[in-house]
Amino acid sequence: MPTVYFSKEGQNYLQKGAEELKVAFGIIIGQKSYDDKYNIIHLAKLLEDEESISSTQETTPSLETVDVQSLADQWISASKMTPGSFSVIGVFMSNAENDSNDDKQTKNIKKMLTKLHKLVTNSNSTIGYTEHTTDLEILFLSYSAPSAKSNFKIFSNSSSGGNLMPADCKVFEKLPQWYLFESNYELEDVFPLTNNQEEIDVENQFNAILQAVKLNIQNSEIFIQQQNVDDNTTLESYLKENSNNKKNDVPHVFNASILLTANVSNEFLIKIRPFNGTIRFSGIVSSRIWSHAKNTFKEIKESIRRDILRSLAARIQIYCDGLTDTVLKTDGVVVNEPPRRIYFCNSKSQGGIQFSEYVFRGETPSVAVSQAKQILDMDINSDCIFDDLEGLPEDEVSSLFDEAYEEREVQPYTGLGLSRTMYVLAILVVLLVLLLSVLLNHLLL
Repeated sequence: MPTVYFSKEGQNYLQKGAEELKVAFGIIIGQKSYDDKYNIIHLAKLLEDEESISSTQETTPSLETVDVQSLADQWISASKMTPGSFSVIGVFMSNAENDSNDDKQTKNIKKMLTKLHKLVTNSNSTIGYTEHTTDLEILFLSYSAPSAKSNFKIFSNSSSGGNLMPADCKVFEKLPQWYLFESNYELEDVFPLTNNQEEIDVENQFNAILQAVKLNIQNSEIFIQQQNVDDNTTLESYLKENSNNKKNDVPHVFNASILLTANVSNEFLIKIRPFNGTIRFSGIVSSRIWSHAKNTFKEIKESIRRDILRSLAARIQIYCDGLTDTVLKTDGVVVNEPPRRIYFCNSKSQGGIQFSEYVFRGETPSVAVSQAKQILDMDINSDCIFDDLEGLPEDEVSSLFDEAYEEREVQPYTGLGLSRTMYVLAILVVLLVLLLSVLLNHLLL
């Protein structure tokens, strides 16, 4: 039977939510391992706006009346802010009354979760690039405040209306220890615009490039502390082995280095072909993931890859959502600066686990405060924001880039490698020949 590891602090959060709202709904963030074990690290109740609260203040929320669309929106937004080692794995209902286990209650749970499953898997968001949404399972937690009892079930979607499977629950008093893995993924790639149209859809091009980057990262090798650690090794055994070796100090923060290999599909190999322009990706993606001692290095490496892709997909979507028009003409150079990643946590965060947000140039990191409250129901202050891992591009470098490219025009490929300088030299030679002809003709006559 699947086992859910739940903290006493999480129970206190549900108890408080039930006392304040009578019935509270929200999302569950955690980690699922290969052996069907779920570790819950954060709960965030659904915060309604003032208009919704005033319209429903005379009625108590229930499985029949909960705004499933808002739950799905919270799920998707929180997925962008969650480190790659964790995901939104389910939803909860905290009730001020005793929990009911009758057939009607079960039917309403299935109906609500079926709708939520459809909204999340069919959403037009970057969640599809990093999560396995086709076989998405939803952990459902029903908490009864009078009995202080947590009841977990796992929902899997099916054509018959979905299945609910019971899960065992283990409550722990002491917070587990989580280990931090840091890495920086450097992007310096040029991708061709292969369409023959004079206009391109920026979002479609970015999404196609994201698939190419995903393929590269999936085929990459990841070294831990400059070592090629076997995938089947658990972090616990690795720590024990290094602690027994006096020559090696067990680090508090592990460094992960990503090495791209040449084992990629023929679709993305270098080849000569016509194109209407290029898109250049340049910069560094910061990554931080947290691992439990029981995790294998296969899980850790997959979490690092997922975190990088999730971060890239999130900032691309945020950037495209801010465009007034995603269609651009291929007759010039456009320099874009997607948002950079910052990290934050609250004082009660388990094991120092940090979430992330994305800010554009000119925006202050304090924008993370409102997002953390609205999406994650997390109160943070400026001391808990870490904004120095992805620095802004230097203005001097940006100006040099602009000067180098301000005269450049993106032209369709003609098969000839002629540059602007060669065109000018050719014109000068023709003029020189013309002048010499006129001079000789004058002297001979």
